[in-house]
Amino acid sequence: QESPLRNLYDANGGKRLRSGKQNDETAMELVRRGAEILYNDYKEHFEKWERMNDPRMGRPVLIAVADTKNNARAIFEMLGGSLLDDGRPLERGKTLLSNLGGPEDKEGKEHTILVLSRTNNPETEEGEQVMGGALGLREVGKGATQEELENVLRTVAQPGKPGQDVRCVVSVGMLTEGWDCQRVTHILGYRKFGSQLLCEQTMGRALRRRDYDNTITVAPLDGAPAEQRFPAEYATVFGVPFEGSRRKGGGGKGELNPKTKIEPVESRKEDLAIWIPDFSGYTMVESSVAIEMDPELVEEIDAKREGEASASTIEWVTTQGPIGEKRKLYSKSNEMYREPIWKLASELTTLLGERLSEEGRDREAKRQGLLFAQCLAAVNAWLNHDKVRLTEDDLRTDGLRDLAKSAILKTLRDAEGKRVERRGVPRNPRIPRRRAGDWQPFETGLKEIESANKSELNASACHTQLERGIARSIETCSLAKSYVRNHGPERFEIPYKHHGGWARYVPDFFVRGHPVHNGLIPHVIVEGKGQPDEKSEQKAWWTQEWWIQAANALDDGTGRKWAFVEIRPGENVEAAIEAAMNEAVNA
Repeated sequence: QESPLRNLYDANGGKRLRSGKQNDETAMELVRRGAEILYNDYKEHFEKWERMNDPRMGRPVLIAVADTKNNARAIFEMLGGSLLDDGRPLERGKTLLSNLGGPEDKEGKEHTILVLSRTNNPETEEGEQVMGGALGLREVGKGATQEELENVLRTVAQPGKPGQDVRCVVSVGMLTEGWDCQRVTHILGYRKFGSQLLCEQTMGRALRRRDYDNTITVAPLDGAPAEQRFPAEYATVFGVPFEGSRRKGGGGKGELNPKTKIEPVESRKEDLAIWIPDFSGYTMVESSVAIEMDPELVEEIDAKREGEASASTIEWVTTQGPIGEKRKLYSKSNEMYREPIWKLASELTTLLGERLSEEGRDREAKRQGLLFAQCLAAVNAWLNHDKVRLTEDDLRTDGLRDLAKSAILKTLRDAEGKRVERRGVPRNPRIPRRRAGDWQPFETGLKEIESANKSELNASACHTQLERGIARSIETCSLAKSYVRNHGPERFEIPYKHHGGWARYVPDFFVRGHPVHNGLIPHVIVEGKGQPDEKSEQKAWWTQEWWIQAANALDDGTGRKWAFVEIRPGENVEAAIEAAMNEAVNA
């Protein structure tokens, strides 16, 4: 008989765990039992981690996923504790996860946080489900700002970081938040899982390896030489009914869940392989920070032609009545650089000094003042150029300011008169580039599968019909020599920044064209985008303005040049790829 802890939600009849401001103890009974068992196992892992005293392994983290805000609050209070209106504890929570203090932590550090997603309806009820259209992070246990929450969420259980004390994350819509943590060892699920893909994605939160340094020696039974392998790492999961290789119907009857095997085709490897630069970050300024704007490189730009600014992105507004002074009203009272030009210069300074290595950060700190002064001069010179028809107030929106940043970056030259180029920082000095064809066979439960002839993989595993349509169009595109659907354990990732922190972007396709007359080989990153949002715009901007520029600045003698294109539903895929290839050749 199947344990009710495997599918807590269905076993509990999908009951609401909370009514009004009170948790329903009857509905909570089964969830408490499961949480108690899971916590005891977590406690063993935690104590083992403390005995190991190895910071590389990372403190174990427990996450809980719920379907509604009310259910999430009930689980949050059960694990992290809660207080009555008069300040007395109503529930102490689990010792290692409690926010109320105790023998192990007298200060009451925030060990458990509650993360809720915004919904399109700001008046949404606590019991309403948060659907896939989440707009962002909203709150954490003690009322932190969104920026503070994101800093905590990005650094869960990392020593010396804002999230160092966090051991448990309770969330609604966790899969929409884009956070990642290698330290997740336990998962508690209380929601309806409508598909095996959702189960797979949820369990994937605990499938990030914690240790890539230590190996164990394994002696095969057949007498072959001993091998060095990574030790096994396991996660404990309750409430996520993942089928895996289980047979439907139970009792060993029925058919296995349908899976498609994606694997490289040996005969195509050499001819259709695609090589991709592998960067961990970017930099533009190496030895000198003496930069200035070259008027000859300025391209024409007109704010009116770029369209109206979205109200959601406006950061300040200028107001003036029939009489009286002109005033600027800001969305943030503590904005460091309130004036649009100064804010733009500050953002340019950050971009120009960006580097992930310690050496780069040290240099950036020393040259920050000089670099900002030069950026401010470049911004003013660019705005005063005849080809630029933007006012200071036009820069009050994120969209037009990003457009201005891109345009100014193209005009900068260093002290020797050389154009300032974006350079990639190799992820691993021993492997500065990675072959997209370094694929290992894998199985997928995705349903949108398109057979492939131009790829060194036997098929393209797609999430949506749009992606499958793109794969089908690339197959018939005469300009495409080869392509690969970027999916699976060996998928390729591009670093980009989102809300001040580094994240990883997984493009949909890489396409390689035929060599052209001057020996260049155009390559295109193709992204299928059904509904753009803030995060997709950031991914596209960083890919175009940083990854593409850094990849094209590589002088490796291969002739590979890159471009990026987003394809929306209904667009002509072949025409879009052709335009992108022309852009790559002319880069």
